[in-house]
Amino acid sequence: MAWKVVVSRPLLSSTDAHVGCTIEAFPRNPAEHLTLIVPYSSRPTRLTAYLAAYKRLVWADPDVTLMISTLSKDVKDVVKAVTAAGLPHTPHPKAETTGLNAPVPLHVHGVSILTTSGDRSGAFSRSVAIREAVKRLPTTALFFVTDVDLEVKVGAVRNCRSNALIGGQAWFPIFWSFYAATKPVLIASSGFWRTSSYGPVCVHKNNWDAAGGFGGNEERRYVGWGSEDVDLYSVFQDSPDIAVMRGLEPNLYHAWHGKACAHNMAYAACVKTVAMSMASQERLAQLAGRSSAGHGPTGRKSAISRFSIFSRTFSERPPICV
Repeated sequence: MAWKVVVSRPLLSSTDAHVGCTIEAFPRNPAEHLTLIVPYSSRPTRLTAYLAAYKRLVWADPDVTLMISTLSKDVKDVVKAVTAAGLPHTPHPKAETTGLNAPVPLHVHGVSILTTSGDRSGAFSRSVAIREAVKRLPTTALFFVTDVDLEVKVGAVRNCRSNALIGGQAWFPIFWSFYAATKPVLIASSGFWRTSSYGPVCVHKNNWDAAGGFGGNEERRYVGWGSEDVDLYSVFQDSPDIAVMRGLEPNLYHAWHGKACAHNMAYAACVKTVAMSMASQERLAQLAGRSSAGHGPTGRKSAISRFSIFSRTFSERPPICV
């Protein structure tokens, strides 16, 4: 038996809005197999770091496998990185192949490497990479779309299995994003909750198909990275048969990295994200004050964003909600 605590509050309500809290008991079933999907394009250093974290994860939870979806030009580098990672071999679930007009994934040390065609110009497209990877999974498969800049810990995998329900619920976790030049520790001064990002999603394939995924024609509708994650979240929100679980996930970290924003429809959102991820407002104010007037810290306190929904699973019954 396991116990699940769910704390909820309307996302855009006033601070005195009612906070709900429930405790639910449910049988602890054998761990459901989970496939991590990583859309990848030309980030070899980050891929190496991701595979190192994945190696730690899969030793702790062998019911997790990895599928990397990329362009043909990056396959050689991906194979090299996977081979060098020294991953334990994990068997893959049976892939869906009937009626698919797409290359068969290459299997290297338990990792599936899928070649995709990209957008209409042949450039990398995150939406196409994810779409083609999902096609390869069995109908009832559980998958978690992540990123080479994300570190997925065991707790995030556990919450993925708990919050993505085959009966009709998708999980869009809010991850912790580290600022530039900070230690990778979850404290208020090290980063912020990326509430404006909807990239990670954990869902069963049948629910993905029922919602409609990205909606089709991704090669023409999306270029590179950006906006497809928001569109996907909206699709699930608008679906009458699938609920959406959205909340803070302290076991999902995003490493800081520089970013060159492409001049496309996602440019404004990209520039905003780059600015937000440099440092906290307090820290930027300190630096600006020191450089312009020689003043010290402002004395303002950092605050972590309030959450809309939070869920955690326990092995023993937790204290009652207070």
